Amino acid sequence: MAAAFALVANLATGTVRVEAVWWPPVLWTLAGLLLVASVVTEVFGRRSEAGRQAFSSAADPLAAAADQLATAVERQWQDEAERRRINDQNVFPVPWQPATASLVEQWSDVVDAAVDWSNRDGWAAAPADLAASGGHLGATLRRVPSGRLIVLGGPGSGKTALLIRLVLDLLVHRRAAAREPVPVLVPLASWHPAEQDLRTWLLRRLAIDHPALAAPAPFALGGLGLGEALLTQRLLLPILDGLDEMPTEQRRHALVGINDALCAGDQLVVACRTDDYREVVDPPAGMPVKLRGAAGIVLSAPGAEAVRSYLRREAGGSPAAAERWAPVLAVLDGGSTVGVALLSPLLVSMASTIYNPRPGEDAGSLPDPAQLCDAGRFRTIEQIEDHLFGAFIPAAYRRSRRWAAGPAERYLAFLARHLRDDCGGTTELAWWQLRRSAPRRLFLFLATGLWIVVVGVAALIAGLHGVALATALALALGIGLMFGDAIERQARSGLGSYSPRHGLRWSLGRLRLGLIAGILAAFGWGLPIGHVAGAYPGLGVGLLFGSIALLYFGVEAVEGAPANLARTADPDAVLAADRRTGLLLAGGWWLLILVLSILTSLPAGAMRGGLGFGLAMGFVAAHFDVSDSAWPVYAVTRCWLALRHHAPWRFAGFLADAHHRGVLRQSGAVYEFSHAQLQQRLAAR
Repeated sequence: MAAAFALVANLATGTVRVEAVWWPPVLWTLAGLLLVASVVTEVFGRRSEAGRQAFSSAADPLAAAADQLATAVERQWQDEAERRRINDQNVFPVPWQPATASLVEQWSDVVDAAVDWSNRDGWAAAPADLAASGGHLGATLRRVPSGRLIVLGGPGSGKTALLIRLVLDLLVHRRAAAREPVPVLVPLASWHPAEQDLRTWLLRRLAIDHPALAAPAPFALGGLGLGEALLTQRLLLPILDGLDEMPTEQRRHALVGINDALCAGDQLVVACRTDDYREVVDPPAGMPVKLRGAAGIVLSAPGAEAVRSYLRREAGGSPAAAERWAPVLAVLDGGSTVGVALLSPLLVSMASTIYNPRPGEDAGSLPDPAQLCDAGRFRTIEQIEDHLFGAFIPAAYRRSRRWAAGPAERYLAFLARHLRDDCGGTTELAWWQLRRSAPRRLFLFLATGLWIVVVGVAALIAGLHGVALATALALALGIGLMFGDAIERQARSGLGSYSPRHGLRWSLGRLRLGLIAGILAAFGWGLPIGHVAGAYPGLGVGLLFGSIALLYFGVEAVEGAPANLARTADPDAVLAADRRTGLLLAGGWWLLILVLSILTSLPAGAMRGGLGFGLAMGFVAAHFDVSDSAWPVYAVTRCWLALRHHAPWRFAGFLADAHHRGVLRQSGAVYEFSHAQLQQRLAAR
């Protein structure tokens, strides 16, 4: 559209005149461009098919794709487990018991929901057989006939950590089994069950962490996408964390939506706080709703001896540092306030962060954990919680060289309020949703300013070349109207799409369409011009507009490309890919239109006019591609927040550092606060 408008504008202003003496260099240049475009499209077209051919050559293409996905998932959660120190060596065992009968269906219903009866010898005979301890939840899940499990527990009981270990355990077991599903751990916070069904949301959410799942399946499965094909063939095992982190009014709808999405043989794991799940299952008013065909377990508090061992081990092997815990360890099993509080995995890990030295630190310079035994200061468990949550962030940043604890806590508090007030209370901190924290009038102001500049430049260039005022204004307004759609879009929802783009690939279907359009354009423009001005000018004009059509559809054939299936996208990688995609597309359009505008102005000797129109129209066309990316609004919002001291200038680096310090946790392409209580407390400050 932009290229065609630029050429029509040049023709209307008299910039292009059919003169045979000028056509040879133009023809040779356009022929060269056409040849280069053909070679590039062929090369990139082959590359876009490389991954599909790799899958198609396998004996079982779906199994090959699942194996690659399993590699990415294992790398993703192994790294997170190491960062959060939740591997077997550094975490104390958490016991669990079967859920009460009022929270789950009868055991006979769980057995009836089973499809694969070949492993019946490994099934539990009754719910009581599901009780266990430690981090090997995978063994318990395999004992559930239906493969459906609800994991319950109190706040800070270690549900998320246990689910991460479950993913790794299932992946280890999967290596020795054929066509076992790949466990995918996904937070439920971003799901709106009233607007999306579970499968649609799940596939879109997985495509952010694993962009390759959005690609078409490389085999005949009715045109399904790769992620949908894996889910349909039960090669994905959804592990849904944080049902309690959804808004209260949506939890019941979510449980109903989960039941509606379950088909015979589907496996599933859902985690929720016990009290919140009880409110959903048995509300004061309404019919009870239970997770269909699912067994349930409830996490219990770890024993006092396990906590003692953990705190001594986290002291770093220093006898002096471990001895500082003696007053606390002595009262762990005595029923004291501090003894009961530190039986929570969350609170004991926070206490370790606050009071235990890190490598290179002197334990004598740290606060003394014996202060937790002060009965006059800490009369209730809530007071101990307030103290630990208040001291956690300063402790996490006490050796930071980049950010002091005070500004870091202020930035984190703003982000917590952003999630609460601007994002509907979700726990997922996505950089492409940061724009919600900026006022819409900011983007309207910027878009209007750009529109005025483009219209003014177009009118000025037209006027300088002797074009009539009415024609100049008409051309300028035409350019402005092309720009206006983006203005309306920016004013409504900010500059950019809701989901980032992950890369580039060539669509062979659009390339074929471009070839057809090029042939039609060549004859449609060449024949009339040839009839009026002669065969040679007609041939030149036909080749010109045929090349424009082909190049236009060639650029349009570039679309978002899936990344390597064996890699999981992290926030920095998603940002870099979206920025690179937008800039490459914008730069390609700008260069294409600029070159064509200059070439079409050569016959009239009006190179400056063609240059001006090329710059203006290139800006318009480039803007459309940039405005479809998420990074421009992120950049604008980040600068806006930094100027108002709500966020640091190096925003992405700050989030990565907070993740490294344990304040945030990472789930694919998004961050979350290490615990929902921490987010709520920061938002309330």
